[in-house]
Amino acid sequence: MDDAPDTTLAPLDELIELLPKIDKAKERARLGTALQKATASAERLDGCPALLEGLATLVEAADADFEAVRSEIGASLGEIVKMSRILAGEPTIDQLDAINQIGLTRLPFEMEKIERGIEGVWRKAAQDALGGQAALGEVLTNIPGVEALGSDLLKLAARAKKLEDPSRPPADRVKERDSLVVEASALNDRLLAVGVAPPIAAFLVAVAARPVRLSDLTDEILGWIRDHDALALFTVSAHGAT
Repeated sequence: MDDAPDTTLAPLDELIELLPKIDKAKERARLGTALQKATASAERLDGCPALLEGLATLVEAADADFEAVRSEIGASLGEIVKMSRILAGEPTIDQLDAINQIGLTRLPFEMEKIERGIEGVWRKAAQDALGGQAALGEVLTNIPGVEALGSDLLKLAARAKKLEDPSRPPADRVKERDSLVVEASALNDRLLAVGVAPPIAAFLVAVAARPVRLSDLTDEILGWIRDHDALALFTVSAHGAT
């Protein structure tokens, strides 16, 4: 009887010993992959502070209701804050996987949602402060004696429109908005100097946009139109009741 050890079992014994180590190696490899992806996710956050700071500048300049703004973008901010807190600690592999899922798929969407919401607040504030210039300017450029004033209104309106360009630095847009508000005030003084009081301006803007009732044509408005030889610019049409 041969008492020599059966070496055919040795590779199996070695494999049994190695299997737990393979699992650990797989875990390390998974961690390495997760860390690599998380690094890419973290790099996407690099531009967030500057972007959010700029957007905060717009919210402040718009004198907006901060609570209303926060309620609109709160969920998106929460996602970004949650990811940042995990990255700042000692995340597990599962946490890193979750971050990668958010970072690679959700982060661009959440940032776009925040930016879109705040840009909307800024756009409304700019329009409230400077809107209506283009419509009034278009009408005045066709009325004798106030053509230059109408042209200046159109130029101001074109500059005001550029305030909505999100590619421009927020601080520059706020500075430009403030300058335009001052210029708009000066133009309003010029309007008053030629007799274009708010009711007349409102009528001219309205009639340029849509038909108005003849009853809206007050003696003050009619007198101004006559004084500026602008009656020929206006027509009257009758519509039956519907």
